[in-house]
Amino acid sequence: MSYKNGKCFLCGSSCKETKTDAGHRFFVTCSNARCGKYEITQTVLAKLNDNLALREKLQLLANSRVSEAGHYDFSFNLDKELKFEWLRK
Repeated sequence: MSYKNGKCFLCGSSCKETKTDAGHRFFVTCSNARCGKYEITQTVLAKLNDNLALREKLQLLANSRVSEAGHYDFSFNLDKELKFEWLRK
């Protein structure tokens, strides 16, 4: 994977990011320990720009991560409801 420098989609801090899933997702490692590592779909990203409540919810979830040995995956299910899953890596 090739990483590039960017801004965290959740908090705006500096991060390393790479596209995954044929460009449909981003894997992010935020410099802010509150966000840490997470994966997010393009669909969720499109909603973050105009939905402050969604951004705040994702920030809280990222901050409640189970351990450093994994990350949250944020997406929408088929009913367009937020889906978040802890992936142990």
